[in-house]
Amino acid sequence: MKKFSIIMILCLVFAFMLAGCGKSEDKKEEDKEKTTQSPSKEDSGEKTEPTKGEEKDVTETPAPTASPEPEVTDAPDVTEEPTATEEPTVTEEPAATPEPSVTETPVLSPIDLAAEEEAKQYDIPGVLGIGLSRIKNKIENNESITIVDVEYDRIFLPEDVAAAYPAFAATAELINKENAELSNKAFEEFRTYAEDPDSSSVYFNYFKGDILRADEYVVSVWYNNSNYSGGLRPFTAYAGASFDPVTGQKLKISDICNDIDSLGTILAYKLAEKYDNWEDEEEIGKLVEDLNAKCKEGTISFTVGNEVVTFYFVPYEITSGELDNMSVSIPLNEQFVAETASGQQMIGLFGKKYRTVPDSFLMTYSLGEEASLVGLNSGNSAIDTISVNFMEIGEYSWKGLRFMVNGDPIFEDPDIIYNEDETYLYLAKSGEKTFLIVNQLYDGEDPYTTVYSIVNGEVNKTTETSLGFEYYRDNFDDGTDSIKLVYRIMKDPLQMKMESRHDVIGTTFETAMYRIAESGEFEKISRYYDFEGDITLTLKTEFMAGMIDPELAFAPDSESMGEFDINVELGVGDAIHLKKTDGERQLFFVTDNNEWGTFNLDQEGLSYNGVPLNEVFDGIAYYD
Repeated sequence: MKKFSIIMILCLVFAFMLAGCGKSEDKKEEDKEKTTQSPSKEDSGEKTEPTKGEEKDVTETPAPTASPEPEVTDAPDVTEEPTATEEPTVTEEPAATPEPSVTETPVLSPIDLAAEEEAKQYDIPGVLGIGLSRIKNKIENNESITIVDVEYDRIFLPEDVAAAYPAFAATAELINKENAELSNKAFEEFRTYAEDPDSSSVYFNYFKGDILRADEYVVSVWYNNSNYSGGLRPFTAYAGASFDPVTGQKLKISDICNDIDSLGTILAYKLAEKYDNWEDEEEIGKLVEDLNAKCKEGTISFTVGNEVVTFYFVPYEITSGELDNMSVSIPLNEQFVAETASGQQMIGLFGKKYRTVPDSFLMTYSLGEEASLVGLNSGNSAIDTISVNFMEIGEYSWKGLRFMVNGDPIFEDPDIIYNEDETYLYLAKSGEKTFLIVNQLYDGEDPYTTVYSIVNGEVNKTTETSLGFEYYRDNFDDGTDSIKLVYRIMKDPLQMKMESRHDVIGTTFETAMYRIAESGEFEKISRYYDFEGDITLTLKTEFMAGMIDPELAFAPDSESMGEFDINVELGVGDAIHLKKTDGERQLFFVTDNNEWGTFNLDQEGLSYNGVPLNEVFDGIAYYD
């Protein structure tokens, strides 16, 4: 305001100076006009008294002539005043006339902008196949006990996602690089501890995460950073990070929240209710002030899920006591009464864009961590928390699972084997039902999946199957001795690519598309299985099969086999590359000449036209 006042004063002074200049010019013009228009007494024809010594001669007194008058007419220095009328350069104020159109348009407040957004319609976002892969670096002592353990997760984007969202792909690479540098630095520091071969202390640094949401509107990742380098206990901090996949920018609270002024108060009272650490209104009032400041500064970490927005606070961030990490969740569809330009209106606390989610979703989940979902316990709109932990079964290495909802144990499964390096957990929601999916890779290859349904606080094991999620596998080298684990990829529960093992023509792995039914069973929605990798068989005898049109045979919803009236004829030594199967008898292949064909094994299997398969093809192998 002070700055504005100074500017106004300077403008007034400048205006007065201009006005003064204008007046002095007018005065000069006026004087000039008087001088030009006032003839001398002689010119006016008045009789003048002669000076002393002069004769008085009337006849020779020159009469007024008209010659001076032309000077008057010429003198239109006065009539040349059009130069003054050309001052409409000042009246060329049309340049300033656009200003009313700007000033006439009112600047909308954030609340009014949020109210306008409520009328917009957003398309349901598609799920992005973004995943995490874990890098492990370990050192063991003389007794093969791990004494140094450094692990971190990398954000992984398949090629098609990286091509569609290059900005976020670049952001992910920067995050991965930073995490790798920090983890490698910790590993080098811990390496000195391993120089003592008798050391039994375990020094570790973990930077692990879960993807809580990944779609076309937002990618949200939860992180757990745990470190122990000596002392009484390790330090653990939870944090969240959310990104716009289009711009690659990290989202701020002000980007997602429509009422930033009230958010601190909402968080304070929810924290006080959950943790019971603030005893009176005065303490809560101080917490409100602190959180309001943090909200406006944008220093609170958060994740945007499919049902809730969760805010995270590390130890000592908002309390002086030795509390663990704290978090509080707010329903994504929370509303408040807003004072808008058109009056009171109910609008969402969070932007409508971020509230637009699929009816079914899936998120990765870490054992022992707490996840927040809506209506998990009672089926109503309340937020419930779930955590799943392993439990030792007697003296054996078998590890069962214990389910807890809102801190209370509700179910135990002592029969499942849990191995951290081979077990991947997902929480999925399809319609009104929530499922915990436990996907395991025994011996790093054979998949096995168990599904538990969670409805109204009750857990039931619904499915045990040899199906497994499709995983991306590749080599990664960051300059250290790393153990590379498979990727955990976000999926749509209604369109999931699953792996399975078949022994139709040798032992092979195939994938097909499935969805989670309300029963908790996996229902296959694609017509055929696709062979994984290059399955090439070489012919030991002459071979003939029906030729097909792949575009017709494999078109969505097509019931046609796409067969031609001609055959594919091959000889000894020719190769076929297996592409698809029905999982029972029928197989589809392509030749080196890019001809597509199909054939059916005999009813009893393991033979073709009565000839054992190992006499027809070279390259068939079966595994236990």
